[in-house]
Order: sequence, then structure tokens, then C-alpha cells
Amino acid sequence: MAEPTILTKNANRKLVWVLASLLVITIVGLNLAIAAYYSEMNAKNAQINQLNDQITSIQSQIANLTLPAQTPNLVSVGMQYTDNRTNPNAPFLQITGYVVNVGIAKANNCSIYAFAIQSGNSTAIDKSTAISSLDSGAVEQISVQFPYTGSALMAYSSNLNWGT
Repeated sequence: MAEPTILTKNANRKLVWVLASLLVITIVGLNLAIAAYYSEMNAKNAQINQLNDQITSIQSQIANLTLPAQTPNLVSVGMQYTDNRTNPNAPFLQITGYVVNVGIAKANNCSIYAFAIQSGNSTAIDKSTAISSLDSGAVEQISVQFPYTGSALMAYSSNLNWGT
């Protein structure tokens, strides 16, 4: 068998050194790429967490703005006003309709306030009368009378009042 020549040994050594150098360069490059990747991923994760915190904060602010207060709220539905003068000596304003508590707490000390004027802008009615307390979501039919004296009514209105 023929012995390898010095040139062949040197060529093999050079090839080994070149391949070893390429391997080292590849490993170093790969390590640098992995380190850069993880660094970028950590930066992106931090940015995602910061944005999620901002979203949570904004959602909390929106919830605080849209949450209804823990209070009652009475509204009238289908109110009808009748100036009843069938007995001229005892006329009265009759108010009928429904009162609904659309709030989220019980309405206590409920009343309906009526105001009415006669010709010449004289006040005929300026008073209130108690109505039932209403739980949240409750509906109450009302029929109340406000007596007055004098001529027929020209204009009238009513308001609902309540406590917590």
C-alpha cells in the first residue's frame, strides 16, 4: 500500500482546520442568533404585558363609567290627568298611571308631587302625596286625587320623589 504523501497530509490538515473553523463560526453564529431571538422575544413579551395592563386599566375605567349608581330611579308610565269637576263644590285633579323603579335599589319614602294653575296664573295645587315604596324593578299602579278650589285648571304637571 502506498504511503500518503506529505502534500496529502497537509491538505487533509488544512481541510480539517477549515472545517473546524467553519464549525466554530457556525456555532458562534447560531449562539448569537439564539441570544438575539430570546432577547427580542423578551422585549415583545414585556411589550405585550404592558399593552395588556393598559387594556385592563381602560376596561376598568369604562366599567366605572358605565356602572349604574346603587340608587333607585322612579319613572312614570302612561300618566293620565283628569280635572274632575263633576261636583263643582269639590273639584279634584286625578292622576292615574304606573310608577316603575328602574334603579337598582329600593325606593323608599316615595311620593308624587302635583302642580296646577288656574286662569290668571293662580296656583290651584302645589302639594305631594305618598305612594308605596318600590323594590328595584317593581311596577306600581297609582290613582291619586288632589283636591282644589276655584275655577277649572289650565295646566298641570307632576314629579316623582323618593329616598334611598
